[in-house]
Amino acid sequence: MKVLDSIKRLFKKPQPEISETQAILIAQEECSRRNWPWLEPIHVASNKNTWLVHTNYESRGANARVVIDKTTGNVLKAMFAPR
Repeated sequence: MKVLDSIKRLFKKPQPEISETQAILIAQEECSRRNWPWLEPIHVASNKNTWLVHTNYESRGANARVVIDKTTGNVLKAMFAPR
């Protein structure tokens, strides 16, 4: 049974990935939902599994950071630094 499971994993279709633009929109919605300001410029970074959207980039204070799962679009973590 383990061999069959391994073979199934090889042929499993990958889920579509959330684009950078979609990640920005998701982060904007999350900030709005939490009544956090959305200040530009923003910075977007990614790794294999997540997007990180950082607002008011390179400024001190009023920074939101939202981590988003690339396959589901779920917000994994949201943080805000008021100062």
